[in-house]
Amino acid sequence: MNRLSPWSAGSQVLPLAAAVCLQLAIAFAGDAAGYDPKAFADPPASSRVETWWHWMDGKVSRDGLVRDLDSMKAQGIQRATITLVGFGSGDSSAVALGTPEFSDLVRFTAEEARKRSIQLGLTAGPGWSGAGGPWIPVEQSMKRVVFSSATVDGGRELPVTLPALPASADWARDTFVLAWPDHRPVARMSRVAQVLNAGIATSAEKLFDANPSTTVASAAARDGKTWQMAFTFPDAYPTNRAFLYLASSIWMKGQPLTIRVLADGKVVAEKEIHISDLAAPLSLPFPRVAAQTYEVQVRLPEKSSFHAGQFSLRETEFLDHGELPQWTCEFPDQGSQISDSAGALSIPADASLKPSPGSVAPGEVIDLTALRSGDTITWKAPPGRWRIVRFGYTTTNQKIQPAPPGGGGFESDKLSATATELQYRSYISPMLSAAAAASRSAFTLLMADSWESGMQNWCADFPEQFRRRRGYDLTPWMPTLAGATVGSPQETLRFFNDFRETISDLVIENYYEKLRQLAHADHLAFAAEFAFAGPRLDAFQMTRALDIPMEEIWSDWKDGNPPAIPEGTIVPTIIANAAQVAGKRIFGYELFTSLRGDWRRMPGDFSFVGDLALLKGMNQASLHTMMHQPDERAPGLTLQGFGQHFQRHNTWWTLARDWLTELGRKQYLFQNAPAFHDILVYYGDTLPRSEINLSKFALPENAQPLFIDHDALVNRVSVDAGRLQLDHRGSYACLLLPDSTMFSRGNALRVETLRKIRELVDAGATLIGQPPLRTPGLLDFRERDAELSQITASLWGPLSGDSLAPNPVGRGQVFRTLQVGKVLETQGYQPALRSTAPAGMRNLKFTRLLSEAGDVYFLFNPNDEAGAFLCDLAAPAGRIPERWNPADGSSEPLPVYSHRDGRTTVSVDIPGKSSVFLLLQTMAPPRWITASGEKSDATPFCLSGVSFRESSPGHWLATSEKATRLQLRSSDGQETSLAFAQPRILPLQDPWQLRFELLPGKPQITLAQPVSWTDLPEEKLRNYSGLVIYETSADVPESFLREAGKVLLDLGQVGRACRVAINGKTAGTLWRAPWRLPVGSLLHAGRNALTIEVVNSWYNRLMADQVLPPAERTTWTSWPRIKDWITENAPPEKSGLLMPARLVAYPVTPVSTSP
Repeated sequence: MNRLSPWSAGSQVLPLAAAVCLQLAIAFAGDAAGYDPKAFADPPASSRVETWWHWMDGKVSRDGLVRDLDSMKAQGIQRATITLVGFGSGDSSAVALGTPEFSDLVRFTAEEARKRSIQLGLTAGPGWSGAGGPWIPVEQSMKRVVFSSATVDGGRELPVTLPALPASADWARDTFVLAWPDHRPVARMSRVAQVLNAGIATSAEKLFDANPSTTVASAAARDGKTWQMAFTFPDAYPTNRAFLYLASSIWMKGQPLTIRVLADGKVVAEKEIHISDLAAPLSLPFPRVAAQTYEVQVRLPEKSSFHAGQFSLRETEFLDHGELPQWTCEFPDQGSQISDSAGALSIPADASLKPSPGSVAPGEVIDLTALRSGDTITWKAPPGRWRIVRFGYTTTNQKIQPAPPGGGGFESDKLSATATELQYRSYISPMLSAAAAASRSAFTLLMADSWESGMQNWCADFPEQFRRRRGYDLTPWMPTLAGATVGSPQETLRFFNDFRETISDLVIENYYEKLRQLAHADHLAFAAEFAFAGPRLDAFQMTRALDIPMEEIWSDWKDGNPPAIPEGTIVPTIIANAAQVAGKRIFGYELFTSLRGDWRRMPGDFSFVGDLALLKGMNQASLHTMMHQPDERAPGLTLQGFGQHFQRHNTWWTLARDWLTELGRKQYLFQNAPAFHDILVYYGDTLPRSEINLSKFALPENAQPLFIDHDALVNRVSVDAGRLQLDHRGSYACLLLPDSTMFSRGNALRVETLRKIRELVDAGATLIGQPPLRTPGLLDFRERDAELSQITASLWGPLSGDSLAPNPVGRGQVFRTLQVGKVLETQGYQPALRSTAPAGMRNLKFTRLLSEAGDVYFLFNPNDEAGAFLCDLAAPAGRIPERWNPADGSSEPLPVYSHRDGRTTVSVDIPGKSSVFLLLQTMAPPRWITASGEKSDATPFCLSGVSFRESSPGHWLATSEKATRLQLRSSDGQETSLAFAQPRILPLQDPWQLRFELLPGKPQITLAQPVSWTDLPEEKLRNYSGLVIYETSADVPESFLREAGKVLLDLGQVGRACRVAINGKTAGTLWRAPWRLPVGSLLHAGRNALTIEVVNSWYNRLMADQVLPPAERTTWTSWPRIKDWITENAPPEKSGLLMPARLVAYPVTPVSTSP
């Protein structure tokens, strides 16, 4: 198998100026020299953790900046990205963006960061929503299509008054005036006599004007959870379904709500949905009734943090039998093209593609634009009923959120390079210019946060851009944006795909690529989170536009629980795949984002989420978040309830360095080699496309798929001896072709894609998937579809349904099945890892990394308990498995393993919800141990708790955590018996001296045995939150150490975290059970000094302060909403050392593997 050099992608990287910062060099450099144990133990700055540094409400002080930077330096933070936010809590002392005082603080920050060798980053704009500010005029803001319409009867010349365009912020511009035959019936809803909006009379016309841009906003109270709209008719009104098209400003797409329809006070329909379902119109059927008053209710749960005033109605009609609504969109996402989603949804599998009675042929669309004079046209309309639509665009009215003082204003037009440059020159350039020349180099990064600026579907030159990119004029197809079907439903869908592709192209080129170009000119690297909440973008194209692609990983949700560890194999995300294919060595991630602001949370609760991120392909963490603390009030400022509290006022922050270094060690290995993959998956040729769910494909267990896009497939994939290769490297068993969701009945591929696939199959490749039925675009689609059909027939031949029978094509074969595992099994497929877990435990999650130096396996134990896992690895023959432990930076060879048929078998002990690495880069010695167990032919290589430490080449010291016997068999067949005695226990019996560091005077107490602080008699100690220093001593006999191969300090139970030092030297930090760590190398015979720094969370003190008057409280936080994250009458948090401590010595037994 050809080995992958680290990050040996074939894509081109834009040349950079010679003085571009070191981070950019790191992002593109490859290193095949192997892994350095010293660099692993003490990771380089480039592999250490970054943080976001939020400055809130203009509350910034020089003293606070210095203290923040000092705390970053102490905990090993390599870069802080300044993010300006505001929640309206500023006061007269707030420093506003754009003032001389603010520029002076930026200059000061750059100087102080440079002194401490801390890099700085800047976001693309104030707030976290995107990019914009007060310097963006409405003309350069984000834009959306709007329209107004009139209906006329033709056969004569007549003047027509065109209704004004919907104008957000009192601004709109015209584009087209188009007319087409109107086959819709007159709306029965025009009979409505009265409409009450939350009891207030309102006009009804906007609710059935076939225009979702015109809305009726809820008049419900801001503290209410229910909104009612009542419709009263002059007499009985027969209907059997409600057509509702709602909108909402609620950003949490998973927020549940209930829609009810009442007829004369009786509920006739009720549906539970989520906010995300509002992107498409809703149809609520019910038994036919003839009532006089109908009511629509929108209800939020009582505990929701949102309110009923955050809804509005775009369209509402009560319909009967086959009656069509005025908004006659054929497809669920058609409305989103004209509203605010810009094509956010795909077509469900059961969507009807039958022609609509309201369909319009492209040739029937008449362009009247030249006839418009102001708000009127004069037109001799042909006979019949005609709909005249005035198209234009307005601002989306999206503003910077949450804006800091001096930072409010419009979001910039993301489809316009001019607007992007204005944004950069108005925000980034002044920030950089504020820094003195000597400290300007502190700024190394520009970062675009997650897209939270809503949708955009137009720009001033969109028609010209569309024609240039798609090859045809969009004018005849504009009626689709007003709800009409132009041509056939399939043709309308083709236009929508072209429309979305154009938006994607413009966002990527004029926003992301433009920001990167401007950043490079200022010697900044450019990072951006993928726009999951924005227009549907091509993930591969966007990733190529960035230096550092990013995603975000949440550490808990609204219920406060950490994310569940998925069943099955965890594979890199599509964005991670795109980064690897594009040759991006660094893939960033916003880590530990959360919703609750729970002060009880500590790394022991959520650190495993970092392992899940690594398994998903990410390798450069940015903590979310560190808040700037302008003063010494504690716990201090927070980003409301968002993010974990990584800040110097948090109780546990001074203990964070060991944990952050552990994460840096993991990143060091992940940043120096690409992930292994063994199956290629095609990303698709239609939009939307983001995460493709492969669960319906029965992939082999532990298969590692790699998504590739059109560019990589056509230009970089080849075949060698029946195996696919990317850039003539790697070895992939097959190409998997998942269904596109663009069409309701099958896949859609470009002809160029299928030509390349046929070429690969002819050369010997295996293709698995369903045949495409269509090409995606509108231009020349009939000719392209005809060629596609010919190639499809040659590839899939007589195959139908789901069959394991292949269709031979050239030297390759094609399968039409979902049973990928069964197909590959016949070809001798073997996964990179097979693991066997102890009884009752889940198997390991893993990632395999490849480099010229050797293989790296990242192994994560998803169980709460530790376990010994038997690992069967694909690996080069003759390599020693080495265990690299990120928790303490150690790296050591394992003496017990076997090699057979290109695979290595080894047993690995891994703590619960923790990870280790296995490296196979060093050639094996002439003799090694091939089996270890209670019997020499036992399946497990090693009993849990048995470990080996190399004392010199070929000589090992074995220890066991319990009395047992082991039989060893070496590679030359020799057998050895080992016996292990019981561990020796040395209780720590001296009293403990406790010092409460955060209380005035640092009071001290003495305890004969540890107890929880919550059980102490004094209130200030009982409710204490913070750091307590424990000190004691231990007399250790010389024989206790002499006979021990390993000595652990066992603390039993700790509330909630601690750092241990023996005789003045740090032994390590503990965040969760088991509360023990090795200390043998730090002990000596005789008297030994033990110092333990113990911290709890802020919970106990915050709870105690809740019942005190504000003047008597000792804590202060900008987010005191404790009831958001605790239950009523929750008990205090047990704190401190909670059990007697002891030293445990495990006897040593020597083992030799020397010939």
